[in-house]
Amino acid sequence: MTESAFTTIVTNARSFSEYCNSGDHSQLNQYLEHWCQVVAQGDQEVFRKRLQWDGIEINAARSSRSSVAVAERETLPGWATTLKQVVATASQWKSAPRQRPIASDPFPLSTNSENPLPFEDLLLPLIDVARQKLLAQVDLSAHNLLSEQAYLELERSLLISLVNLCDKTLEKEFYDFRPFGYRLLSLTEIKTEPEPETTYYQAFVQYLLQDGLLTLFQKYPVLARLIATRIDFWVELTAELLQRLKTDIAEIQQMFQPEQEDKEHFVPYSLGKVTEIKANLSDPHRRGRCVMGLTFESGLKLIYKPKNLGLDSAYQQLLEWFNQRNAPLAFKTVKVLDRSNYGWVEYVEQLPVEDESAAQRFYQRSGMLLCLFYVLNTTDCHYENLIACGEHWVLIDMETLMHPDARDMEESPEKQLQTSDNHLLQKSVLRSGLLPHWDFNKNNPVPYDVSGLGSIDADAALRDRVLVWRLINTDNMHRAYETLALPSEKNVPMLNGMPLSPSKYLDEIVVGFRQMYGFLIQHREALLAENSPLAKFSGQQVRFVFRATKAYTMILQSLLEPEYLQNGCDRSIELDILSRVFLTCQN
Repeated sequence: MTESAFTTIVTNARSFSEYCNSGDHSQLNQYLEHWCQVVAQGDQEVFRKRLQWDGIEINAARSSRSSVAVAERETLPGWATTLKQVVATASQWKSAPRQRPIASDPFPLSTNSENPLPFEDLLLPLIDVARQKLLAQVDLSAHNLLSEQAYLELERSLLISLVNLCDKTLEKEFYDFRPFGYRLLSLTEIKTEPEPETTYYQAFVQYLLQDGLLTLFQKYPVLARLIATRIDFWVELTAELLQRLKTDIAEIQQMFQPEQEDKEHFVPYSLGKVTEIKANLSDPHRRGRCVMGLTFESGLKLIYKPKNLGLDSAYQQLLEWFNQRNAPLAFKTVKVLDRSNYGWVEYVEQLPVEDESAAQRFYQRSGMLLCLFYVLNTTDCHYENLIACGEHWVLIDMETLMHPDARDMEESPEKQLQTSDNHLLQKSVLRSGLLPHWDFNKNNPVPYDVSGLGSIDADAALRDRVLVWRLINTDNMHRAYETLALPSEKNVPMLNGMPLSPSKYLDEIVVGFRQMYGFLIQHREALLAENSPLAKFSGQQVRFVFRATKAYTMILQSLLEPEYLQNGCDRSIELDILSRVFLTCQN
């Protein structure tokens, strides 16, 4: 790869702000017009307001004519070094095998033949690069913390992430690469032979690998940047996980799996290696960090959270305080090892209720939690953030406790009236998200309950129409919609193998709410004192939920369309569609 070709990739991958700072303003007017259309629908006055937020005066910007190539002014960014390694490694990857041992590596590089991922043969060189970068920082054998299977699960999480970045672009390129007849098959629903051919698929793989994916990256420089950045983030967070695990292993054992009493003496139980890792248990934050689940040889299961756990600790201490003062029903508390900017949390398993009496207590506690979350100004308690553990309901994500209030920005009289109504609702028990709330999916006209108390009745299966890959890594590979039955979520209590419906336990929910309300009134003075357990919440980090997660998901998915991976300026301008909502009011 020539330096000029590489510099062109880096230059074309720049965001708009990087473009402006580089001094290259040759296409500035074109970008300004595009930006105006995206954020202000072509309204120049509204667009002028948007530019003022960034300190840009539009007339001065339009008159700028300087043009300086990035290579003449700047040191190439860090991700560019990783991209060079990707191209060099991929160019040597001749046969794209499913298993290829790497010299000096502790584990073989492999894929799951029973569950292949689309275009994984093209992406395995990227996993090779990630591993070599990790091995340059960490001696896996010296750590002796992970089994082979656990480490390979971490690599597979990266592979899945890279597939999600690339699949739309590779789908388009493969569609154009195949003969017309195969393209037509992708649009039809006909059965193919039992053993589909892979001739064109293998040819496509070899075509892209022959120059180390350089041709692909030249056409889609933003994709090249996203890939290299994702690899760097994965190396960073994996090395971080291993170091933290090594540092904390003794305290983890002491807190979560202490010595067990035998008949005659205490017996220490060694945790052993991590045998299983479930990555990506949360949305990615802070350079791709996600919650992970770890299982040790001893059988201990643990949750690793790479974020501040101050709220988690404060919440568990509050529940313990209630238990010590004989709350109407005892709450289940969860152990937390808080390390300031990360920590380890006891694993909570979904378990069925034992009998009808336990089911009634479950919903009584649900009412108690509904009252508590109302008092703590909690939001976002949807079905994914709660686990039904026997007769207990456990909140597993506390980052929206003490959620701040935000005034709606709409200023028209009609919107003000709606805002007033919404404000009243948001100050009620509906705010927490525990009570029924229905959402819609464009692929499924039937609304579904996304609340914490959302459940599936025994005679009603939740189904969704999703886009899935078929005939993966064959000549006839394509995507098509399938209607899939979705299992009950972990927030749903089960009795005798059947999900319970909260509509049958309304009295218990109301009783629990009233009991907790009375309990809090009874202890009002202690709760308002300086040494109250509520003082632990002071100064803790909370997440302000401005938009629903699916709004960001839709935007990020749209930005992975091939058209937005060819020019970094176009992509970053399209991302600024988020600013539209701020431009709808005067202030």
